[in-house]
Amino acid sequence: MRSSMRSGDAWVPARNVYHVRMRRALTTTLIVLVTLASQLSWAQTPSLATVRGLAPDAAGESLAVWIDAGILLRGGDGSYSFLCAAAWRAEGAEAEWMAQTAPGRPVIAGAQGPFMALEHGCEWARISGAADSAHVAGMHAPEPGGLTLYFALTSEFGPDELVRTTDGGFTSSNVGGFSQLDKTLTGVVGEGEALVVSGIRTVSQTGILWRSLDAGQTFEELETEGDVSGDLAGMGNHIVWLAKGTSLNAVDVLTGEAVAEVSLDDAPRSMAVTPEGVVWWVGSDGGVRSHDPLTGEGSSFDVSATEVVSHDDSILLGVSADLPGDPLVLKLSSDEESWEVLAELPSVWSYPEGCETLMAQTCSEDEALLVNLDETADDPGPSTASEANSGCASGPGTSGIPLELCIFFLWMLRKARGGVWAWNETRPASP
Repeated sequence: MRSSMRSGDAWVPARNVYHVRMRRALTTTLIVLVTLASQLSWAQTPSLATVRGLAPDAAGESLAVWIDAGILLRGGDGSYSFLCAAAWRAEGAEAEWMAQTAPGRPVIAGAQGPFMALEHGCEWARISGAADSAHVAGMHAPEPGGLTLYFALTSEFGPDELVRTTDGGFTSSNVGGFSQLDKTLTGVVGEGEALVVSGIRTVSQTGILWRSLDAGQTFEELETEGDVSGDLAGMGNHIVWLAKGTSLNAVDVLTGEAVAEVSLDDAPRSMAVTPEGVVWWVGSDGGVRSHDPLTGEGSSFDVSATEVVSHDDSILLGVSADLPGDPLVLKLSSDEESWEVLAELPSVWSYPEGCETLMAQTCSEDEALLVNLDETADDPGPSTASEANSGCASGPGTSGIPLELCIFFLWMLRKARGGVWAWNETRPASP
């Protein structure tokens, strides 16, 4: 007579119970092992240095490269200094926009207002005046590295307004009395003394543009054709470009007329406009493209970029780097057919002079994001005596199954077998 156990509405032969439980236990264990192994593999993968912003100075003495870990300042001599994100976050700053107002003096702005780097990054301080602690919806530098910056500010309790600093980021004040109570500002761009501010009407939720041709002394609403809501890409040759979804639209600032429209495959990741009015953008695939509204011609580059910036007569691209020596910033050559490396992910960098020790402590976690652990960490060798370095092992430099996973596996196996043993003790004897 065979012994059996009830499983739901069916009777399962006793000899199959052990296999059923073992399969379940092994399946569960395998899932956990795969999950933990993937997590360990992810944790050991070096973080990419992905460029999120670029800011040259006026004299070409430095280039600020904003990555997730902070800002790398490349000097004219090719050396790098590192201003980590932890330093400005400690002051309450958030970075969404970046510019330089002097060589080695970046300004960042975000939801907590604009902040400037003091002593080449030893400290970060709020810009006093109207921009203090305000939410920055857009920032514009009329001249790269110049002392003047414009900020489009939004507020939940007061009017949205345009604010300017003319001393490099120490103080700020309202521009031309421009403020709006029933519209929400969304950005600001410019070209020379011409400025364009974008916004959204509170009631109709339609877009609106204001223009100034005298550096912000006076503003007037720009009469435009159709909806002009969207993200400001930039301005050149009196043409302002806006991106909305998968569409780029060009508007003539002098007449308000629509100049061009470009349909995209997907929403752009980054945009820039040259002094000639040509728009450049980075697609979700990292490819770089351009369009000239006057000729209707464009170009396409099969590169993998994350940021595009128009600077003088050049186009700068920010990319992602993995190892020291990998390109971080590319510059389009004069023939518009090839790119030259302008900055690389450094293997050696310094901290601002005078606060090296303090910054090294503050920036330790951010600094780790710049170091490829697989390339720089010393390998202490396996912690077990196995010649093949397989089986259970613990500690860095080992290639076997981590000791913690082995213990977990044995515990799961013991639990599964333990259930069968308990059942065997009470099962009826077989003849």
